[in-house]
Amino acid sequence: MFIEYFRGEVVLDMGIDPRNTIHFNPQGNLVLLSGIGNLPGTFELWEVKRHKKLIANFKAIFTTHVNWLSG
Repeated sequence: MFIEYFRGEVVLDMGIDPRNTIHFNPQGNLVLLSGIGNLPGTFELWEVKRHKKLIANFKAIFTTHVNWLSG
């Protein structure tokens, strides 16, 4: 049965800050959450595969575009 999929258990709580952008890195182990454009320019970098913890947070006001560097 698929009952375990419908329990609604919290796996990771990332807070309630205003965000409008989410980017996973190419390896899929990091995620960058940010509020850019009309939001205050806050950024949070999370490790989501093994430890599920906040790695870094910073502010970069007036940011309008974010992307991972590949190559």
